[in-house]
Amino acid sequence: MARTVAMQELMTAMGLCTYGAIIQPSRGWVDGADAKELTLDILITSSQVSSGTTYCDLVIESASAVEGPWTQIATIMAAYTQTRRFFTSREGGTAQFQRYARYKLDPANVSGDGTWSTTFKICATLK
Repeated sequence: MARTVAMQELMTAMGLCTYGAIIQPSRGWVDGADAKELTLDILITSSQVSSGTTYCDLVIESASAVEGPWTQIATIMAAYTQTRRFFTSREGGTAQFQRYARYKLDPANVSGDGTWSTTFKICATLK
């Protein structure tokens, strides 16, 4: 039986390019203990940088335990986009979904020392 949860309701995040990544609070992490597949519907409605043209990256990570280690399984450049990403179970392959999934906003590739912002939401469907 599939279940869909809001991994992140529509929100705007912002920061300075010189700060590190913003990691999703643990209360929003997806726990797919019995799931074999994870589908993420990602909608980015707005992205801005004060200088340059390279936007903040939206990174999806997965781990088998809350303590980690967390593995990057997808990177989406946070520029006006709507995408669906599919991940298979924990049984082999690379960049697969393990038990937990979370996002982080990583400004490492943003050009310049200015500010950035992005407005997005993520829905997760577990099967």
